[in-house]
Amino acid sequence: MKFVRWLNAYRRYSTLEEAVGWELTQSERQIATEPLWRSCSMLHSSQIGLVIDHEKSIFVKAWFFDATTVSDENGILRKTKKGRDFRNMNKFLTAWNRKNPGSERDGWHGEVVFDKPVFSGVALMVKTTRNVRKIAEEISVQTGLPVRFVNYAG
Repeated sequence: MKFVRWLNAYRRYSTLEEAVGWELTQSERQIATEPLWRSCSMLHSSQIGLVIDHEKSIFVKAWFFDATTVSDENGILRKTKKGRDFRNMNKFLTAWNRKNPGSERDGWHGEVVFDKPVFSGVALMVKTTRNVRKIAEEISVQTGLPVRFVNYAG
C-alpha cells in the first residue's frame, strides 16, 4: 500500500458512507491522494480512506508538499503552490522514501494525482475509535475491499 485517498480530506461529505459511495462512482476523473511515507500517513486528521491500486490506476504527477490542487473546467487537477513536479512514479517513490519529513524543503506531507483510480482496499488508521472501525468494516463488507491498517508517522 503506497497511496491513500482519505475520505473528507479533499472534499466534504455529510457521512463517510456518502463519501465512499461518491468516490466509488467517480472512476473517470483525477483524484488527489496522500503518498504514504514508509507505509505511514502524515495526516493526523484522517481516519478512513480508500487504498489506490497504483499498478492499475494512471499516475499523473506528484509533489513533496501539499500542492493544494484545484480542478480546472476539464477536471484536470492543478497545483496552487510552487514546487517541483514528479512525472515518474518510481522516481517519486524512491525520492519520497528517502526524504526528511517535516523539513522546510520537503514539507510535511506530499500529494499525488491519479487519473481513473482503481481502489484495492479500505484504509483505516490504527489509532481510531470503535465507531470509525465499525464504519470501515461495514464499508469493507459493502464494497468487497479488505481493510488495510495505516500507522501515523507523526
